[in-house]
Amino acid sequence: MTEVGLSALADARYDGELLAAGIGALVSSWSLSTDRRRGAVLGTRTLVGEFDGLAGETLQERFERFEQAVWPRWCAGGHGAPPYRWSAGVRAVVIARAVRPGWRGVVPAISPLHWIKPLPAGDPLHVEDARLSAAIDGLHWARHDAHHRAQTLGLRILLARGYARLDEITEDDLRAVAVEHLPRGIDALDGALCALRVFDRTPKRGPTRLMRTSRVSAGELADRADIPERFRAATALYLDSYAQRVSDHHTTMRNRAAHLARFWRFIDEEFPEVTGVHEVLPAHGRAYVPHAIAAGRGDRRGGDEDTQTAHGWLSTVRVFFTDLCSWATEPGSPLAGHAPPAIPLTYHDLRGVGFEKVRRRVKARMTSTVLDLEREIPNIRAHAFTVWQEAADVYAAAPEDRLVERRERDAFWDWALLELLVQSGLRVEEAGELTTLDVLIGHPRWCGAAVGRVSASTAAGRGPRVLAPLRASLRPAPPGGGGVPRAATGRSPA
Repeated sequence: MTEVGLSALADARYDGELLAAGIGALVSSWSLSTDRRRGAVLGTRTLVGEFDGLAGETLQERFERFEQAVWPRWCAGGHGAPPYRWSAGVRAVVIARAVRPGWRGVVPAISPLHWIKPLPAGDPLHVEDARLSAAIDGLHWARHDAHHRAQTLGLRILLARGYARLDEITEDDLRAVAVEHLPRGIDALDGALCALRVFDRTPKRGPTRLMRTSRVSAGELADRADIPERFRAATALYLDSYAQRVSDHHTTMRNRAAHLARFWRFIDEEFPEVTGVHEVLPAHGRAYVPHAIAAGRGDRRGGDEDTQTAHGWLSTVRVFFTDLCSWATEPGSPLAGHAPPAIPLTYHDLRGVGFEKVRRRVKARMTSTVLDLEREIPNIRAHAFTVWQEAADVYAAAPEDRLVERRERDAFWDWALLELLVQSGLRVEEAGELTTLDVLIGHPRWCGAAVGRVSASTAAGRGPRVLAPLRASLRPAPPGGGGVPRAATGRSPA
């Protein structure tokens, strides 16, 4: 953490006189009137008097006790607060960076844009505020009130964490703020930090930021899947190699661990003499086929005699042993001691057991569903467009009604999402993860206007794929043509 202002005093042994002298020297360079400068000095001395009576080895520890015991009494007013400019001392020690305020203490009372005004123009808080403001200005999807809130939140994080630069902000800082403070404007701040390359990713929405935790390792997946102990180490090594070679998508890894755990539990129950992965034989693999089919029939949701559930389990086991036997032959492979002498389950072991008929039925159902949907798509698009236009007409007649505005906005985004799926070819799960930075603006030779294209990550995590270009101005035209729709063009889902 870079030292700035009086930050060296925070974690040093407490010395009230040194703090008062440091503030007295600093305020002379601040743009304050004589009365306010005097108030900052006197307020600091009052604050030092309170610190002297509190427990703690360092200034920061005593300030935390102050936030818990004294600050609420001061905020309540009456006879509990000092008679003269009681908040001026707190403001002085905070913007001088002598202490780090807490989210449940002084931070909610801080108005950073107002508090930092007296500081010199070259102060790090002013420099970082200018950087942050410029980055937020570039977020065309952020509302005006979100701009102010994001700027305020960014400065509060710098003060609360004692940072000198925005580049010191981490993912954990945003996560902690979201849990402790529940701030508004955090999505715009996240987008600005991504634009400044503080985070090397695209912006996250609030629910995504709160729900995601640290990535689960291959060993943790093997532990959670309830794999018998003697097979766990080899399975964890395989999952780790699979993540590096094929795909590290969490859903894929989790499903593979669950399918392999089912197989290993079967081996543990039916063949307890097998002490490790290297002792699994083709007879063990073939014995698992009827067991998996019977278990799949018990788990089926429809009326089919067989389903693809068992085929998925068996395919995972087949691919596991195929990969294991292949990767184990590489020089220095950690899997070398775990490979069986022969592949226990092959593609031919899964032929003629009923899966071909199941796949044909599933393919026929999917084809029928797609054809039915294609016939209804024009009607669905026309209905969504009509509902939006009707809502826009109602909103035009009553622009001050917030409920009407919300209904018009919801109708617009229903239509916009449908047009996005139809025109770009995006899958629903890909559309749900899109951010503003996923839209690529270009000027192709055949079109003079700006054209948007969507870049979406594949389900297997193998990099982005660029989809078909959207129509001009990123706004699809209504069904039947006619250019850009007549309703208002500026919309934000917030």
